[in-house]
Amino acid sequence: MPFSFRPDKRTRILHIHAFGTITDAEMVDLLDRLSHEPSFVTGWPVLSDCSAVTAVLISSSLIESFAKSARTRQNLAAIIAPNPVVFGLSRMYQIFSDPADKRIRVFSNAHEARVWLREEMKEAALHADEISEG
Repeated sequence: MPFSFRPDKRTRILHIHAFGTITDAEMVDLLDRLSHEPSFVTGWPVLSDCSAVTAVLISSSLIESFAKSARTRQNLAAIIAPNPVVFGLSRMYQIFSDPADKRIRVFSNAHEARVWLREEMKEAALHADEISEG
């Protein structure tokens, strides 16, 4: 299994780590596992680290299908993808899933991904506070 994930209760971020070769079947399995993960289902932000991915054997039609089905989700997502192929496929997912370019970003640098995710989480918290006070 080229994926592992763990919810960090302190930061309320779901960390996903991808490694090795990733195929269509493994992506389908990951989505199935995440659909049963309470932190994912309830909308926690996701930090997906693909730094250790060595090969990607995923069809573009699967990426497009997953991305379109993800449009209804509210999870913020930062994807770390230093490999150019993984970066490109991740951007494809971002474009199909988040046409408004508000909740998913792809980074080649882990530090930039973490900074962006923290800032977006702060912004979302401020917005939620404004709504509850209003």
